[in-house]
Amino acid sequence: MANIERGIMRLMRIANHPVEVVEVRDFSSLYRRIRFSGPEMLATLEVSPTLWMRIWAPNERTGDVSQRAYTFVAVDEAAGTFDVDFVLHDIPGPAGDWAKQAELGQRVEVAITPAHLTIPREVDHWVLAGDLTALPAINSLIEAAPARVRVSAAVEDAHADHHDLLPVSEHPQLDFSWIVPAQGDHGGELAAWIRGLEIDPADVWAWGAGERSLVKAVRSVCKDAWALERGTFFTQAYWIEGKAGR
Repeated sequence: MANIERGIMRLMRIANHPVEVVEVRDFSSLYRRIRFSGPEMLATLEVSPTLWMRIWAPNERTGDVSQRAYTFVAVDEAAGTFDVDFVLHDIPGPAGDWAKQAELGQRVEVAITPAHLTIPREVDHWVLAGDLTALPAINSLIEAAPARVRVSAAVEDAHADHHDLLPVSEHPQLDFSWIVPAQGDHGGELAAWIRGLEIDPADVWAWGAGERSLVKAVRSVCKDAWALERGTFFTQAYWIEGKAGR
């Protein structure tokens, strides 16, 4: 059976690059960081905040491979390595299942589809919000924020017992919060946190990503409560509750 995803990528002239696992680190039982070696790919890469790749992971259900999107973490061009953070969901999914058993020396293919994020240069307040799957992208934005920028960031996650173990980037004006959601609710508590911020709509840029319902709640605050204009906020749904995992 033809792999439709691969066919589409070929039509788009998107190349695949082999990479190799060189390190595996667990921050918690739910959050794993895997370091890959891929010097040839990195030599052609223009690194920017929230830059992402497609990982081709074995799919036991189809007997083929499926692609899932992940954010680049800790790119080291000199060493030819980069990291990827995986949330180890209970729900089965090709990439997560592969990451749970990843070992040194294993090889996978990744594809790059550059989509550089446009951030207004003149604003002095960034608001960043998402769930645990968005933490790598949020960290990349925290690292990219100029020192003059006030950064308000929050991540929704129900597993409060591991929050102190997870990686959070540093910034001189960072206000970071972990938000524990109400049971069965994606984004409600996070949206309430956003609404509680003191912001100037003319001097803020907002970014949100994660589960679709959470993203909808974040977008509603940006559009309805804050009345932000297009170009002053960005949202992206990464996954959908109840569907196959990442």
